[in-house]
Amino acid sequence: MAARSAARLIPGAAGIVALAAGLWTSLARLGFEVEGVQSLNHGPLMVGGFIGTIIALERAVALGRPWGYAGPALGAVAAVMLLFSAPYQAAAVPLFLSSLVLLATFAVFIKRGAADFTVIMAVGALAWTVGNGLLLSGWLIPHVVPWWAGFLILTIAGERIEMSRVRPRPPWARRFTHTLVGLYAAALFLTLVDHDLGVRAGGVTLIALCLALAHGDVARWTRRSQGVARYAAYSILSGYAWLALSGLLAAVFGQPLGGLHYDAWTHSVFVGFVMVMIMAHAPIILPAVAGIAVAFSRWMYVPVILLQASLVLRIAADLMLWWSGRQWTGLLNVVAVVLFLAVMVRGALRARRAAGAEAQPQPAGSPATLVPVKE
Repeated sequence: MAARSAARLIPGAAGIVALAAGLWTSLARLGFEVEGVQSLNHGPLMVGGFIGTIIALERAVALGRPWGYAGPALGAVAAVMLLFSAPYQAAAVPLFLSSLVLLATFAVFIKRGAADFTVIMAVGALAWTVGNGLLLSGWLIPHVVPWWAGFLILTIAGERIEMSRVRPRPPWARRFTHTLVGLYAAALFLTLVDHDLGVRAGGVTLIALCLALAHGDVARWTRRSQGVARYAAYSILSGYAWLALSGLLAAVFGQPLGGLHYDAWTHSVFVGFVMVMIMAHAPIILPAVAGIAVAFSRWMYVPVILLQASLVLRIAADLMLWWSGRQWTGLLNVVAVVLFLAVMVRGALRARRAAGAEAQPQPAGSPATLVPVKE
């Protein structure tokens, strides 16, 4: 039991540290004078060290086999290497090995039952493996980014389809979604021979895919609920809007290797879609993966709104080629993520206090036995 707890907590902690380091390096990339972690490691820290490690940990918990924890452990090794400013080409070795474990994990899931959402997430794991393999072989990060984006987009798409099983989709909608996933995967492979054309084709496909996913998502109905279900629903639906925008930007600008148009494209998908989806799912995923209960609070809306409002301004500044505007709105993106972490810690502490109060015996008829604690 202790070994399994360590297998969860150590990679999870490494992932959070990678997030902190990734946010710190983002300040350097925005033009602020900060020292410490190599700023070139920003993308690998955020996508590999943080999100990739957390996804591998989530899948390892679902797998329930000891070898599955090798995936998040290797992701944690990569996070530590990047944290100490090791070249990202060196950190690509454990990242690639971690993605192989994740791919093997999905092979087991498919063997257990080849549901469409499992296959879609497996295709995402394949994209993660190919992307990390390209990074290991010396490809530039901008050319690897479409594969990293594909990993996260398809993983989240599969998870949303899985969570929406309570409202079965008609056969035509499932076939349409499967076709779009196939076309998107084909566009990723097209980038191997023509970076620009592959990114543009993938962008067009993403616009249609996000509409198909949003149409069948249970969030369309749970937005009428209360509490965390309503919060998650509105966050998820707004995330789909960002995915559509990222597809539009990819279709228009293709594959830039840097600059403000590249900033607009990458952050619309990694911040607007992925980070918002993480914020939406965090109160639900944390109890299942880390065993940490989080009490819902309306304060959770504040960082989500701040993140998206500042991202709108950031992308507007990017499109206007306004460097200082991009710099300060990017700083607000970082503030929003830090604020969300603070809100989540507060929610965890409130849940812990509430659980402790419930565990203590109360006199019969006392207010604590009659009235639930509310904020």
